[in-house]
Amino acid sequence: MRKVAKLSFLIAVLFLFSSGDTYAGFGVPKIGGKNGDGGGVSKADALKQQDQLLRSYTEVSLKITESQILLSQAFGLKDAAKKLEVERNALASGNVMSKDEIKKQRAVSEEAQASIDAKLEEGELISAESKKLYRQSLDPYFEGVLLTKDVVSEAERTLSGAKTVIENANPMEIAKLKKEFDITLFLAPKVSPDLSKMVSTGSRLVTYGNNQNIEVPKNATGTLGDL
Repeated sequence: MRKVAKLSFLIAVLFLFSSGDTYAGFGVPKIGGKNGDGGGVSKADALKQQDQLLRSYTEVSLKITESQILLSQAFGLKDAAKKLEVERNALASGNVMSKDEIKKQRAVSEEAQASIDAKLEEGELISAESKKLYRQSLDPYFEGVLLTKDVVSEAERTLSGAKTVIENANPMEIAKLKKEFDITLFLAPKVSPDLSKMVSTGSRLVTYGNNQNIEVPKNATGTLGDL
């Protein structure tokens, strides 16, 4: 009887120590994930996704900012054009690398876009020189729209990866991880709404251009229709 009891005890101990989901078999989750693997997404991979999202966002922002500069010049919005030029230079030099820098860049862009939208709504005639600037602004704008379409799915994947790492982390690590992933947590949810706004603005740009007898890129309408 004692032999049977000892054998049962040894089997139970071996089972506990062989469990892959616990630390030393005593039911304590491994550091870094409830299942020990971060839910299938490593922190390193999630941070790489964040870096790529930032690069993609920068590429889009350069296109849109260039367009906004030309539109601001076309509509005589000199102050807006100057502020946008500063942000364009920062983007081009890779200096927009933090959440706060992104927020600043977005604030300048949104302020300029509001002024541009007001001019489009007014529908006033512009000079021949302004029409040239307006036409030049359309190519980078619609290139930016197309790029943003691809970034939407990238942002969703990146956000999902960051959330998985955070949700599966040791509770003591969560605050630190949220700081490390602050760009993803701030930026990724904004990409899809950004695309919707860009499509709406694109439609107004096409309408204004047609009303002013300004040549609109051939693929502009098709680009908007595909989104």
